[in-house]
Formats: sequence, structure tokens, C-alpha cells
Amino acid sequence: MKEKTLAVDIGGTRVRAAIIDRRGTIVRRHSTSTLAKEGREAILGRIVEVVERVSESEDSESLAGIGVSQPGLTGPGTGLLHNAPNLPGWSGFALAPVLAERFSLVAIGANDANAAAIGVHRFGVGRGSSNMIYMTISTGVGGGVIIGGQLFVGSHGFAGEVGHMPIDPNGPRCGCGNIGCLEAGSSATAVVRVARERLAAGEKSALIDLAGGDPSNITAEMVAETARSGDHLGQSIFADVSRSLGLGIVGLIHAFDPDMVVLGGGLTEEFDLLMRGITKEIKRRVLGKDQDKIPVVKSDLGDNAGLLGAAALAFDAGDVTEGA
Repeated sequence: MKEKTLAVDIGGTRVRAAIIDRRGTIVRRHSTSTLAKEGREAILGRIVEVVERVSESEDSESLAGIGVSQPGLTGPGTGLLHNAPNLPGWSGFALAPVLAERFSLVAIGANDANAAAIGVHRFGVGRGSSNMIYMTISTGVGGGVIIGGQLFVGSHGFAGEVGHMPIDPNGPRCGCGNIGCLEAGSSATAVVRVARERLAAGEKSALIDLAGGDPSNITAEMVAETARSGDHLGQSIFADVSRSLGLGIVGLIHAFDPDMVVLGGGLTEEFDLLMRGITKEIKRRVLGKDQDKIPVVKSDLGDNAGLLGAAALAFDAGDVTEGA
């Protein structure tokens, strides 16, 4: 078996490539700006460039393959993007076959949240669990479901879209167009949106001073800082966000009865604030003996979860090809 592989993680802001070994050690990495507005061909050129740069000292014969973590609904096996709101012009495009041809390696693509779930399960805090729910809470809310040690993709390949579970029929409109999705009330984007709306409605908060008097400067980190300082607006926003997340997690616990729930993504830097409401909703609403004791933990892989999951996929695909 080949001991190293290539992994690519495509985000709305950065494109990253890495050489990763079977223990999950990142041997070498390189990144560049995505610059999504420049279009698909320009981004594709940058992806090829970072892959070439990170693999320039590697013999392709020593690599198991290429795994790609990409944003949007992704067809299983094909890597075809069906919906890519952060990558204009990418819907209906499959990157993995392009990379396979360019680098003469087996390549496989997966939705970024699913890739992160695989990474956490293979190399992170989820190791050893049979049934695991992974949620990423960042600009949006996504997820991946591990059942029997394997990623559950569903009948059409799109299982795990936890951010678009409807939890509030009277809630805000989500970016997907529906009303009251978990993502619409629980993401970092939601934190900022609500803060700006409530300030515009006349609420007082130290948040405006942190933002230099300009609400357009507000970030989720600023809202968290005011929440920790006792500011009513910041505390209220995080109470609502954590309650929404708690409701979503309760639904997932009831649906899948997992060993654990793992939270990742940028907003989990405020894990302590989020867990107050999450814990309260789990204790209040979860049915079944001991289900309220299912651990909800923070991912230990940070923003490397998607890269590591892409590597795991590449190892698996490469092993199958090598053994064929």
C-alpha cells in the first residue's frame, strides 16, 4: 500500500493542497486564494498550481491518489457538483476526473462537510465510534453522518444536509430559499445578521463600539466577545443560536441514536457559549434511556478536517484500484 496521498480542499476563500500520510500527518501543504469571482477556469488553474507545487518533490508512483473536498451538493463517486453557491459556474462540473487525467492518479471528490466528517472519524476525536454525527458551524451549517463506521450518503448521495432541516416555520429565510432552516438561525452569518438587525432597530450594545461605530464591521467573534463580557445583546444572540443548534441536534439524536455528536467549523471557537443552550435543549427534549448523555464534543482537527477526510477517501480509492 502507498503511504502518502494528495488532498485538496476548496473553499470560497482559499484553495489548499497537502501531502498526507496514513497516520493523518500533514507532510507538506500549500494554499492560495480562491478568487471565486474570476470564474471556473481561473480557479482550476490555481488548483492545478497548488497541487503541482505541493507534490513537486513526490514521485506520482508513491501517491495513492487525490481526494477533493469541495463546497456544495456532490454526487457520490462522480464528484459532480450539483449546487455550488460559493463557486459560480461550477454547478454541473466534476473536478476529480480533471485532476485524475492531469496527474495520472485516481481521484475522488466529496462534499466538504462529508469529507470533514470522514476526517474526524478516521483521524480525530471520532475514531473508534461506530455511529457519529458531524456538524460544521461556520458561514453556513453542514454535516455528515457516519453509520456502522461508514459515511451515510442516502439514496441520492445528499444525506447529511443538516443545515437545511426546517426547525422554525416562522423563522428567517435561508440562503437556499426555504424558511426557518437550521442554518438560517445558527450560523456565523446568522449571528452577524441578527446583531446588525437588532442594532438597526435601536438596541444598545457595546458591540457598536467594538465595530468602530460601523455595523458593517461586525463579526461573529465580536458578538461572542460582548456575550462573554455580559452584554445583553451578545448574550441574547448566542442564547438563540445555541437553542436552535440544540433543537437540530435533538432531532439528529432521535433520528440516528449516535455514539457522539462532533461540532466543527469556525463558530465552534465559541464552543462554551454554544454548549449552554445545546445542553439545555438536549436535557429538556431528548427521549430514550441515556440518550441525553450522548456526548457533544468539539472537533480536534480544526480547519484540517476536510483535508484529512479527502486524504482518507483517496487512500480508500487508491487501495481499491491497487488491489484490483
